Amino acid sequence: MDNDYILVSNVLNGDTDSFSLLVSKYRDGIYNFIYKMTFSREDAEDILQEVFIRVYNNLYKYDNRWHFSTWLYRIALNVFKTHYSKKKKQRNIDYQEVLSSLPDNLINDPELVYEMKEHNLEILKILDSLKFEDKTILVLKHIQGFSYREIAEMLKLSPENVRIKVMRAKKILYKKFIEHGEV
Repeated sequence: MDNDYILVSNVLNGDTDSFSLLVSKYRDGIYNFIYKMTFSREDAEDILQEVFIRVYNNLYKYDNRWHFSTWLYRIALNVFKTHYSKKKKQRNIDYQEVLSSLPDNLINDPELVYEMKEHNLEILKILDSLKFEDKTILVLKHIQGFSYREIAEMLKLSPENVRIKVMRAKKILYKKFIEHGEV
């Protein structure tokens, strides 16, 4: 029997410690996913909190025929969509915050570190310029590492449709890289 299913069952029977274990297990992954979508620590924290509130309130709806992580990421995606649609017009990404969060201790040459951060920042800006669906599908596949089947479950699409969408999003991303001189 799946460990997540046992934890979910325990939570539904009143064991709040089991919910804490679920949160601990998935918090970092969900936070990273949301942060890669928002590029805002503050928004990522707010969305993360809302995700786990919704998970707790809707845990009775979880169907154990599916992976718990897939169900959880679907909720995260829905919360993000709601948040994104509310803030779409006022979305201000602090790229300097993103730039400062990139590691700089791997190389001793400060000028090279700065150039690498600037390059990474351009890549992040290009990624952020993608349409919501394209960005989401690329982050789920190539940053979060989900399979086509898992993404299909989250987005309620067929795995083949997901594969095609990933391929199209990659082509769009590649085209944007060329336009920005990043390739």
